[in-house]
Amino acid sequence: MYLTRLLTPAVRRAISEHLASPLVLGSQAGITLVLGLSGPFETLALLSLPARLCYWGLLVFGIYAIGTAVTDTLNPQLRPTRLGYAGTAVVTGMINGLVAGGLLIIINDWLFSETTRALSSPAAVLGFTVLVALVVNGLHALAEYRDARSRKTPDARQAQLIDRLPPDRRGGLVALRVQDHYVEVITTEGQDMLLMRLRDAIREAAPEPGLQVHRSHWVAVAHVRSARLHGETATLVLSDGRHVPVSRTYLPAVTAAGLLRDAAAAAADENVA
Repeated sequence: MYLTRLLTPAVRRAISEHLASPLVLGSQAGITLVLGLSGPFETLALLSLPARLCYWGLLVFGIYAIGTAVTDTLNPQLRPTRLGYAGTAVVTGMINGLVAGGLLIIINDWLFSETTRALSSPAAVLGFTVLVALVVNGLHALAEYRDARSRKTPDARQAQLIDRLPPDRRGGLVALRVQDHYVEVITTEGQDMLLMRLRDAIREAAPEPGLQVHRSHWVAVAHVRSARLHGETATLVLSDGRHVPVSRTYLPAVTAAGLLRDAAAAAADENVA
């Protein structure tokens, strides 16, 4: 059930588009050809060329598809946490390496005899695949981190509040939330805690259009996806799935901004029904 929630239609679409990319397909075919011709892990002696190409093609394309699904699913969940880019790369690398090693062991167990399987112990296979996956995921994470930093260079239109955040958390401003004496700043790249008052954070959120909707909450109007009325209060659903309460004090301003228009219409339809 949890994995089903993580694999949203947007995530599944992104994975499908990535795996269907000519660059990805071409690179995987090239890797298959190199491995098929060189025959590592005793496959040169054990398998004919067509069999080696089929063997390595199954492994290369299968492992890459699984690794892409794992990485693209977990990265948005883990990177906004304290793990960041480096910690997430380690976690996904370990998972990908263990999955790849397990798949390799299962296929070898099915294809080869006991004598042949003894040439590569499961521990050696898992160690090798985990190491390779950690290196690959680390290089990808480094490239994505550098790309994210280059896209987040300060400009005159960027909210001053964003400049206070670590480089890997700088993105589109989504919401602000009071946490004790801190303000949690939520962006499209994650969240971070700043020691400041909400009123000061709201002032530094300009020029991002937004509204304070509760004594402890502010939202960027562009990231409000839906709303639901609850008598004299309401709840807003943001682009990241977050539910933000609207208190009675701020309900008129939220209504005037048009954020409750659909919710009011739905409530009216329910009353008529």
